Amino acid sequence: ALDSAGREILPCQYNWVEIAGQNLLLTYYENRYGALNRRRHIMIPFVYEHLHFLGDRYIEAKKQGLYGVITTSGQEILPFEYEQIWNYEKGLFAVKQNGKWGVVDSLNNIIISFMPAQNIHIISKLDMFEWLQENGRRQLLDKNGKVLVSSYEYSIPGISGKQIAIWGEN
Repeated sequence: ALDSAGREILPCQYNWVEIAGQNLLLTYYENRYGALNRRRHIMIPFVYEHLHFLGDRYIEAKKQGLYGVITTSGQEILPFEYEQIWNYEKGLFAVKQNGKWGVVDSLNNIIISFMPAQNIHIISKLDMFEWLQENGRRQLLDKNGKVLVSSYEYSIPGISGKQIAIWGEN
């Protein structure tokens, strides 16, 4: 890792590096993931099978085959009980548990109940959720989980972020 002036921040001894904010470098070293600051002090211990910066101060982490969420300081936010974490938007996480997808907040409260799907996309600007169903079709849900539009093929959010275009045969 180099700074904007080309000075070395982290030597080339790591197998992988992801920048997670101003002073945190997620790294892979000797078959484990952890994080260092710019002074090369360990900030998150090298005990994880996977780390990925989600944004804000959250990091998707994998331990003993299951995913959870930790902060950039290493504090556990979501327990390590999920098969997958798909995306994060404004304090909400799309998570997979027991083969079903749902949405939880940063306190692990269920916002949208778990149901079968390929994945879910959080559309935070509209306070909506888009489910990609197992049959490849999509559903648009409001923030309370009510189905607004069912069985469409594709969508594109509007430029303003306040609209969404949906198309496909019913």
